[in-house]
Amino acid sequence: MLMSQLPGYGRSSPAGKHDKRAIGESVMEALAIELEHYGGTDKFSRRVILAGHDRGARVAHRLAVDICNGSAKVWGLPIGTMFEPTGLIIMDILPTAEQWKIFGATPKNMTRSFHWSFLANVDLATEMIKSFGGGKWCTEMMKRWSGSDEEGQSSLQGGHSFQVYSKFFEQESVIRATSEDYRAGAEEDVTEQEENQELGRQVRVPALVLYSSDYSGKRYGPQ
Repeated sequence: MLMSQLPGYGRSSPAGKHDKRAIGESVMEALAIELEHYGGTDKFSRRVILAGHDRGARVAHRLAVDICNGSAKVWGLPIGTMFEPTGLIIMDILPTAEQWKIFGATPKNMTRSFHWSFLANVDLATEMIKSFGGGKWCTEMMKRWSGSDEEGQSSLQGGHSFQVYSKFFEQESVIRATSEDYRAGAEEDVTEQEENQELGRQVRVPALVLYSSDYSGKRYGPQ
């Protein structure tokens, strides 16, 4: 199992590109390197199930579509010749293009998810968050998203997790990389997704879609 962090978040290094296609290809390149290092060369060892939550789920979704339709590459080779995708697990997302449409459907939706459009303005967002305090911004946003269940709150904040995340956001590079992720989500990611929908490119492996009843389920009613 390879668990990756989006480039620029936390301890990871910033990426040259932040669109989900480029990030997905980087993840598969890292997996290929790991398998080569540990001698995993037989076909069974190269069967992969892509999985992700939230931003990572958007990478997994983009990657699954690309692999299934032969447009994702690592080292100049189609990923499908190097790996055999056998499944996809995505958690708590709607497709990015659809998500943007839903945000604009009502003022309430736009208010709840203001950070999408805010962070997409990279330079302004970076400077404003720095002025507010990166650690404070991160803490306030996590509190906003973490719900009201006391047991869940306690579990989420276990191991000083809020402090760990917030410390990373004191770095300008992390703020900027996070913003670039959302900028790409408003630009390249939407363009690529709409093009694929027009061409009928789909996920062609078994997919498991999970969503929380009190978040995506309550807000959007995914079917």
